Amino acid sequence: MSRNAKAADLEAFDGSQGKTEQFVQSVRIAVTMQINAFADERMKILYALSFMHRGMAQVWAANETSMVLANMSTFNTLEGLLALIERTFGDPDKERTACTQLHALRMTPGMTAEEYMANFEMISGRTGFNDAALEDAYV
Repeated sequence: MSRNAKAADLEAFDGSQGKTEQFVQSVRIAVTMQINAFADERMKILYALSFMHRGMAQVWAANETSMVLANMSTFNTLEGLLALIERTFGDPDKERTACTQLHALRMTPGMTAEEYMANFEMISGRTGFNDAALEDAYV
């Protein structure tokens, strides 16, 4: 007996910079988990674009969808689309943003040491800092 895993439904993407990375990752997970549902790359691309129907992403996605349907798109793979989404809507300097977040990270009232460590590890992996710099940043 085979079990089919189902990905969580994707949330509509509005083009917010802070939600771009999560959206791209969610698309990758959903497509991977439902790989047999897509006849080809074009269907994967249209699937991803169909969730871009809010905010500033809506007009952008409408234009891209028209190009895909007319076979005039500048990309022909899902990864090509996702890279374009990241360039268009994502943080242009993820490393700098992570450095700023790491330097601002402090223990706050009610925060556990485990929560602080989880935040530190999550952010530090994006900084490009070596071990010595990370030790210096650890407060």
